[in-house]
Amino acid sequence: MGSDGKVSRLSPDVGNYAVLPIGVGRGHQRLSPAQRREEILDAAQRVFSSQDPYSVTFEDIAHEAGVSRALVYNYFGDKGALLAEVYGHALEAFDAVLLAVLHSPGPPQQRLAELARRYVSFAQAHTGTWQLLASVAAVRHPAVQAMRQARVRRLAAALGEGPSLEVAVAGLLGLLEGATRHWLDWPDNATEPLFSHLDLQIWAGFSELIPGRVGTSAR
Repeated sequence: MGSDGKVSRLSPDVGNYAVLPIGVGRGHQRLSPAQRREEILDAAQRVFSSQDPYSVTFEDIAHEAGVSRALVYNYFGDKGALLAEVYGHALEAFDAVLLAVLHSPGPPQQRLAELARRYVSFAQAHTGTWQLLASVAAVRHPAVQAMRQARVRRLAAALGEGPSLEVAVAGLLGLLEGATRHWLDWPDNATEPLFSHLDLQIWAGFSELIPGRVGTSAR
């Protein structure tokens, strides 16, 4: 969610967090089934990101998309399936930012430190989307759980191989979520002490797990 309160999709320019408006130029033109489905997904992301996902109804999404409730049902079947698909879209955009950092050149410690900064920056710039991801992660929908597991494997693979790294990445995501939620609740707190603390905790968990690690300072 940008500063104007509108949920948008990220462009590939992850360094600048450029944002692309959703649904620009569609107007009232006749849409193909694929385009209509995408339009409903866009509307669902806006609604889920601005409200408690558990309180959202198909009527809310249909109203936002300008279609009937029956049409939303025909495309997605139930709210769980729709929520899982919105979650997948948002997760893909967020992970593009994180993977760009993990695949960048530099020592592992430096990349992990930058990962923490990009994570918090994303949550600050797209608060509604980040809150949606954090809340939906607890949903026991099979598709959501499968995407969470695939996410851990994907991020761990950018650092090395092995189940220990996957456990460490799962812990890292939990740490960053908790720290970010605290910082968003107390936005007047300075970020540098937060990042200094995170840097120490993160590297303590990863320093013995990453192959060919370089233990130079990240700061």
